[in-house]
Amino acid sequence: MLLLILAGIFLYITNGYQAQVEMMKETELEAELKDWRYRSITRVSELTQLCRQSQLEQKLREQGDSTLTPSKVAPYIINVKE
Repeated sequence: MLLLILAGIFLYITNGYQAQVEMMKETELEAELKDWRYRSITRVSELTQLCRQSQLEQKLREQGDSTLTPSKVAPYIINVKE
C-alpha cells in the first residue's frame, strides 16, 4: 500500500514538472511567433514602400532612365462589345 502511495506521489510530481516545462515551451514559442509576425509586417511595409509609384519614379530619375515617364493623360475604360 505504501509503495502504491509513493508511486502516486512520484507520478504527481513528475506530471507537475512536465506541465511546467510544456508551459515554458509554449511561452517561448508564442514570443517567437510574435517576433516573426512583427518581422513579416515590417517586410510587407518595406515592400509596399519600395513598390509605390513615387518611389519607382524617383529610382528611375536617379538612374537616368528617361524612357519611362508618367502619363499625362488620365486612364479611361475601353468597352468591348462581344
